[in-house]
Amino acid sequence: MQTNYENNTKFNNGFLKLREYVQNGEYQKIDEWFERNKISENPELESRVVEKIINSPNFFSFNCFVFNNEYVNNEKTKREIAILKNLSLKNQLILLSPAGIDEVNSDHFKVIKLTPENRKILESSEKIAFITTKFFWSENFAEIDKIQEILGFNIMEQKVKTVIFCKGKPYSSNGATYLQISKSIFSPKYDIMFNFSEEKRKFLEERNITLPSIEETDILYDEIKKSIKNNEYFSVYKKKVVFKPLVEEKLDQSFNEYKAVKLSLDLKNELEIKNNIIKKIKI
Repeated sequence: MQTNYENNTKFNNGFLKLREYVQNGEYQKIDEWFERNKISENPELESRVVEKIINSPNFFSFNCFVFNNEYVNNEKTKREIAILKNLSLKNQLILLSPAGIDEVNSDHFKVIKLTPENRKILESSEKIAFITTKFFWSENFAEIDKIQEILGFNIMEQKVKTVIFCKGKPYSSNGATYLQISKSIFSPKYDIMFNFSEEKRKFLEERNITLPSIEETDILYDEIKKSIKNNEYFSVYKKKVVFKPLVEEKLDQSFNEYKAVKLSLDLKNELEIKNNIIKKIKI
């Protein structure tokens, strides 16, 4: 019978081999490692491997003498996909986060385990909503379209309980503030409330996705305010001079600006409808 020390030593040695294969880009050997260790048949071991990856700084890094960002990013993505493809959906989603894969793109979704049951999980996944929101915030619409085509559901109108407020530094280390609310009402398209642009409006319009209404805006605003009030972290930092301008005042400003734009768009739409009616009557 093996001792815990022997088990841990065996696991660590095996993990080092996996890390070596990743570093060298030996994709067949990565597949063979997962198969040889029967990872898919052992959920506990699979979770342990993923935890080890997340806690291993620069796990996906590799030696490269080509000073080309596109090449380096592509090679890094290949290594990430090589690991992702060998995991269950649960652990794929764990890895698709800044702690695991810091720069997710549509290629990563090509190996997502898509079954009818898994699709339901993905439809309510806050990880997917986060990724979509970040792309919408940065106006990388092409990636949104590619991800949606792969997953097969409307990723812009997911409903989750975590509000993702993207504003870039210095709002947080990774450019987003997260707020838990009591209702599943936040959608990636709601980023337009915080960071309005004509490009985003046109993107939604072209895909027949309705802009958040004034009523929806007010409901979300109230939920955010309640969350900030009841959140211990924010309660502590609210006392600091830097907190209010960086979060609450910016949120207030964003909501007010969006409501003004939405009211103007609604009024314009009403006038166009009335003019069309008048034209028809005259004819």
